[in-house]
Amino acid sequence: MTSKEITTNAQVEDTIWVFECYLDGHDVGVNAVAFSNDGQFVASSSEDGSVRLWNTKTKRQIIDIKNSNGIYGVAFSPDGQLLALASEDKTAIVWNLITGEQLLKLEGHSDWVVGVAFSPDGRLLASASHDETVILWNPTTGEQLLKLEGHS
Repeated sequence: MTSKEITTNAQVEDTIWVFECYLDGHDVGVNAVAFSNDGQFVASSSEDGSVRLWNTKTKRQIIDIKNSNGIYGVAFSPDGQLLALASEDKTAIVWNLITGEQLLKLEGHSDWVVGVAFSPDGRLLASASHDETVILWNPTTGEQLLKLEGHS
C-alpha cells in the first residue's frame, strides 16, 4: 500500500512537503483503509481476508488478522480500542485491539457487508450491506438495535 501526504504552511515562504510511505504486506489488492483518530495507526483490508494494522510512526505492521472471506471495509472506534470489519460472509466483525482477539461476529445481513462506521461517541456501530440495509449495533454487546431498509 502506498500513500502520500502533501502539507503546506501559511508562512511567507511557499513550501510544499510531500511525504511518501510504502506499506507492503497484502498478497492481493487492498479494498479499504482507515486511520485511528489519533493518527497513530492505519488499518488496511484485502479481498484475501487479511487485515493489517500498521504503526504510522515506525511503519511496521503490528497486527495481522486472518479472515476466511474478503474484507471490504474497516473502521476504528473513536477510542481506538476496537476495529470493525465488513465481511463478504454477510457479517460485521469487531476486534478488540487491546487483547488482539475477535470480540463479536454480528449476523443480520443477507448479503455482503461492504461498509462499517462507528458513531462519534463510539456507542453505535453501523454496518451497510448489498442487501440494501444498514444495521445499527451495540459494538460491545452485539445487540442489533435498528435495521434501516430502503436503499437500492
